[in-house]
Amino acid sequence: MVATYILIDCDIGFETQVIEEIKKNESVKEVQGVFGMFNILLKIEHPEVKNLNMVIIKKIQEIKHVQSIQSLIISEQI
Repeated sequence: MVATYILIDCDIGFETQVIEEIKKNESVKEVQGVFGMFNILLKIEHPEVKNLNMVIIKKIQEIKHVQSIQSLIISEQI
């Protein structure tokens, strides 16, 4: 299982809408609104790293009002 944290910058005022859309993805294990350079933090778990890219690009990055993302793939879970 590969885990990744993703930081999302979205349009101001659309955080709740983006979070609700993110929650529809079965790979998403946790999602929170945050303050700072990014608006949303989420954790994704996926069985294969090669398919993780598709989840990030097709299911997260293409959500309406998402401006940019930063992916942090966990190297080893402790």
